[in-house]
Amino acid sequence: MRLSYGGRFAGLLLVVLLVSTGCQRGLSGLPMIVGLDDVRAAVGDPEVVLIDARFELQYQLGHIPGAVHFSLSEASDDFIARHDLHNRMAIVYCGSPECDAAGVAAALLRSRGCRRVLVFPGGWQEWAEHHAARGH
Repeated sequence: MRLSYGGRFAGLLLVVLLVSTGCQRGLSGLPMIVGLDDVRAAVGDPEVVLIDARFELQYQLGHIPGAVHFSLSEASDDFIARHDLHNRMAIVYCGSPECDAAGVAAALLRSRGCRRVLVFPGGWQEWAEHHAARGH
């Protein structure tokens, strides 16, 4: 199995985040995974915040409708409060299943008290492929 330097670094960062924030429950402490149908159902739902964890430029070039951009450097209490993430469900995605940003962002949000955080591992790639195939 080939891992890029970025993949190893993000994985290490995730472990450091989980341990340093007291999340020592193993896999049960990690966010649940959702599929494309769940994300499609969440679009427009006021109880759900779709969070795009890709680079700003990637977000600007296209994102799931209604998604807000999130960067790891922006993981502040202000971002959490602005989007009411203590009371709303969050679905975090990044570029593709090979991207680690969604998992890292979800772990960071959970470490700040956001308990309803889910990850869409197919990310923008799966969303865009599905909608291109359907002619949307």
